[in-house]
Amino acid sequence: MSGGKSYTPNRLIKYRKNMRYSQQYVARKLKLSSSSVLSKWEKGISRPGLEDLLKLSLLYNTLVEELYAEFREALRDELQLHIQQHGQ
Repeated sequence: MSGGKSYTPNRLIKYRKNMRYSQQYVARKLKLSSSSVLSKWEKGISRPGLEDLLKLSLLYNTLVEELYAEFREALRDELQLHIQQHGQ
């Protein structure tokens, strides 16, 4: 997870579509400057801040960790590897 710019895997599109929300609707609810901000989050180009992430989980009626399950797993694996290599 360290290094240059990279794609952040997420399930934002899946959960938005499950709720049948448009990007414009979600952007308005989160008071984003435009739906392009949400689009960048969904594409993994950028990530929402904590407050917006919590709002998304509430709006989509799911846990934050479900929205970023793959990213969470990658972070867990990275942390476990670091602990194995350097001890607790």
